[in-house]
Amino acid sequence: MNYSDKNSKKCVIWGAAYIGIYIYHKLTDYLGYKVIAYIDNNPLLQNTHVNGVIVRSQDYLIDINSDTDIIICIENYVEIVNFLNNNKIYNYLIKLKNNCIFVLLY
Repeated sequence: MNYSDKNSKKCVIWGAAYIGIYIYHKLTDYLGYKVIAYIDNNPLLQNTHVNGVIVRSQDYLIDINSDTDIIICIENYVEIVNFLNNNKIYNYLIKLKNNCIFVLLY
């Protein structure tokens, strides 16, 4: 399937490791998403590129548009959910290792 950028839903992927990279391909190849950034707390990954997409710190999300989905792709997600909720960011999904996706709030 081929989607144009203007018709694509935007998202960021929290987690620039294995699960995040796997989800990137599913989101872009099958669901028509345009991944605009990865988020990772590892300073060594920040300001690098994965799949041609920049890796940023969590602070990038504070000013993100509410129409951009956040896909969380790490197992230790509780701290991330707290950060998002504390910053009134509610448009996120959690992708767990067992391939379940839980929609928390939209």
